[in-house]
Amino acid sequence: MTSESSAAESAVQSLRKELERLKKEQDAALSKATYLGLSPSEATELDQRRRRIYEIYESLLALERGAKRS
Repeated sequence: MTSESSAAESAVQSLRKELERLKKEQDAALSKATYLGLSPSEATELDQRRRRIYEIYESLLALERGAKRS
């Protein structure tokens, strides 16, 4: 394994770990919103997490596409 592929694998693992954590937080927030509602700051956090989750998915797709080309 080259240092470049090792770095890419490390990046993928890090992104997947962050993604899993954010998805759990998002699920909890959505459950709370369903039953209790959200304050404006909680709604902002929910939207920021949603955007970060999207960014991570995009990054993972780009890394996977790059790995397939190698």
